Amino acid sequence: MKLKYSADAITRYRGGSIVYFVPQYEKISGKTLRELDDFTLGAITTLLESGEFTGKAGEMTTLYRPGGYEADRVILAGLGTKKKVNADTYRKAAGVVSKNRGLTLAKRAAFYFGKADKEEYFQAAIEGYLLGSYKLLDFKTGDDATSKNVLEELTFFIDNRR
Repeated sequence: MKLKYSADAITRYRGGSIVYFVPQYEKISGKTLRELDDFTLGAITTLLESGEFTGKAGEMTTLYRPGGYEADRVILAGLGTKKKVNADTYRKAAGVVSKNRGLTLAKRAAFYFGKADKEEYFQAAIEGYLLGSYKLLDFKTGDDATSKNVLEELTFFIDNRR
């Protein structure tokens, strides 16, 4: 798998899926999440009000073809409480999202970290993805003996440039 890094606008990413790592929230905050809510005509607000997605650890939801984005889908992955976010929370979130068919069936995908730029977060996310998507195929036969994961390129996006 090819890994890339970018500080360009996430809305211009042309790939199959974008994964947003989102800390738990009670109201929509942060420029990018507010913009995503605007582009999706209030989908983030609706998810929050219904309790379907609040950013709790292990939560995941998918938004298809969000207006203003060039990607096919945006997958929201919960990190849990903002005060407790660390490398392990990124590892676990990436492990959960690694099983999402919208991600595994895309040839290109992006992990969006926002302003989080600690190296250990990037490393933990790729570790979580690789561990979560691993399948032992040695003892399988027929169609089960091949991996369904076609992801070839993963780009890490952050908001700030160094």
